[in-house]
Amino acid sequence: MYNYILLKHQPSPSSSKEALSYLKTEESMELPPDVLTHLTESSYDIENPPARLAVWDFGGQSVYYNTHHTFLSSRAIYILAIDMSLALTDRLDDQWHGAEHFSGTILDFTHYWIDAIHTYAQQQNMSEDGVMFPRIIIACTHKDKYLENVPKEKHEEEINAYFDKLRQYIQQKRSGVHVDPRFFAIDNTCQDEDQEISDLRRYVMKIAESQKSWGEKNPIRWIRLEEDLQLRRAPEKRGKRWIRYEELQNLALKVGMQDAIELKSFLQFHHDIGDLMHFQTDDLSDTVILNPSWLIDAFRSIIAVDKHHVKAKGTPYWSALKRGILDERLLDELWGDDIELKPILIGVMVQFNILLQQDIKPGTTEKPISRQFYVPSLLQICKNPECGVGSEGTLFIQGKENFMPHVLFNRLTVKLVQNDTSTGRKGLRRRGDFFLIKNELYYDYAVYAIDPRRGARCALRKSTKSSCIELIPLYPSTTKFDRTIRGAYAKWKNHVSMQIQQVKQTVCPHLQLKWCVRDPRKPKIREELMAIDPKVTDHTACGLPEDSVYRLWFMPDSNEKVSHVNI
Repeated sequence: MYNYILLKHQPSPSSSKEALSYLKTEESMELPPDVLTHLTESSYDIENPPARLAVWDFGGQSVYYNTHHTFLSSRAIYILAIDMSLALTDRLDDQWHGAEHFSGTILDFTHYWIDAIHTYAQQQNMSEDGVMFPRIIIACTHKDKYLENVPKEKHEEEINAYFDKLRQYIQQKRSGVHVDPRFFAIDNTCQDEDQEISDLRRYVMKIAESQKSWGEKNPIRWIRLEEDLQLRRAPEKRGKRWIRYEELQNLALKVGMQDAIELKSFLQFHHDIGDLMHFQTDDLSDTVILNPSWLIDAFRSIIAVDKHHVKAKGTPYWSALKRGILDERLLDELWGDDIELKPILIGVMVQFNILLQQDIKPGTTEKPISRQFYVPSLLQICKNPECGVGSEGTLFIQGKENFMPHVLFNRLTVKLVQNDTSTGRKGLRRRGDFFLIKNELYYDYAVYAIDPRRGARCALRKSTKSSCIELIPLYPSTTKFDRTIRGAYAKWKNHVSMQIQQVKQTVCPHLQLKWCVRDPRKPKIREELMAIDPKVTDHTACGLPEDSVYRLWFMPDSNEKVSHVNI
C-alpha cells in the first residue's frame, strides 16, 4: 500500500579513455586473461559501460524503521510509491503494529518518508536543476483504480489534479527539496507494459547518470577482488555470507592491493552501494558481510513477528517476542542451519540497538540457560503513563521543523541502560547513578530512578504523533528542591544530553535538536514552547523566573535557599 524502493548505482571502474591506456601497461597484465580480452577486444563500450543498479525494497512498515539508517545511502535514488486509489487524506494503519503505533494520512506518511531520507542521508548536494541529492521520485500506483470511473478524455486532467495537490503539500516541507518535480502514475495491470513504467525506468537511468558519483574512477584491480568475493557469496544455501577482515586482507594482497587505506576505500564504496557491509566499530570491524540481503532477512525474522514466526506460534518464546522480549532459544528455531552465525547476527543487532540484552538477576552466579533481549521496536505501548507531581516541569527535546523519528527515542532508551551491571538492588538495573525501573520500559515510555532514596524519578516519553521527546520529572509532593535533588536531576539532564547526541550522530547526524520548556510568558498556552540551552547552569539565564518549577533541572548556587515545590 505504501512503500519505498532504494536504487543504488555502481559505476564501472576506470570507465574512461585512461582505462584503455592503462590496460596496455605492465601492471594491467595481472588481470585475468578473459577480463583483459573482454575489455580490449569485445563489444564492451568502455566510454559508456553498462550500468548496474542494486534495488532494495525495505517496505514501509514501522517495524523496519530501526534498520533504515544502517542501509540508506546518499548515493541512492529513492522511489516513493503511493497508492493513488486512496485519497491523500485517507488514513493508513500500520499493518504490522496496528493503529496504536503508526496511523496517519497518505500525506502524513509522505512527509515522514521525505523527512527521514533527508535526515538519514550522510551527504547532501544540490543538482543543476535545483533538486537536492539524494533524489526522491514519486511513483503513484493503482492508476487503473483511480481512473476507474473517469472518462478517458479526463484522465490526464484528473492525474494532474492529484499530482498538483501532492506537489503543493510537499513543496511546503523543508525536505521537499529532495523530491523530483516529475511524478509518475503507474498501472501494472496492463497486458503490455504501461508506458509510464518504461518512462520511469529511463528516467531513473537519466538521474543516475547525472549524479556526481556516476562514472567515478576506481582502480581496475578492484575487479579481481570483486570477483573473488562474488565467488564466495554463492547463492547456494551454504554459500559464504561473511568473511573475516583478515581473509579479505589476504585476498586484497593477492590482487596487488597492499595499501590498507585503499582497502578501506574499497569497503566503504561497496558498503555505500549495497554490495557488502562492513561496520567500523570495535565489535564488528573484524566481520565483512558478503550478503547484505541475508542480514536484512535476519533482522526481519526478529522484528516482523507475525510474518515470520509461523513455526514458533504457540510457543512461550513467540508469545514473549510479541511483548518485545526475545529469548535466544527462539533464534535457534528461526535460523536453523544459520545457527553458527548467531553471534555475528546478534552482535550486529545489539550494536545498532535493535536488541538490548537483559541483565542477569542480582545475586545469580550460574550462567543462564539462554540470554534474553529487549526488542525496542516490538515493546508494548504504555497504556497508563504516570503523570503526577512534577509533570509541570517537563523538558522537551524537539526536532527541527517538528521532525523527530521514533527510532531516535527507541535508541535513546536503550542507550541509557546499555551495558548495565547489577548491583543487588531488587527490581533495578544500574548505569552509573541512574536506574531503569524494572517493567517500566515500553515502546513509547520509560521510567528511570534518579535518586531512589528520595523517590526521585524521570520518565521519557514520545508519542508516535509527537515531534518531541519529553523528560518528565516524577517525585513525591513533599520533595524539597535542595542541592541534592537538583544536582541529581541536573546530572541526569546532562547524561541524557550526552547520550542523545551520540545516538543522533549514529542514526541521523543531520537532525537538529533543541531543548525547550513551556513558555512562562504564555502560561495559558501549554503547547507554546521556549528554547533553552541545556548546558547553562543558571535557569534565570534561560529567561525562567527565579521560582520556576524548571529550576529542578539546574544546579543551585551554594547560597541559594532550600525551597519546596512551587507549581
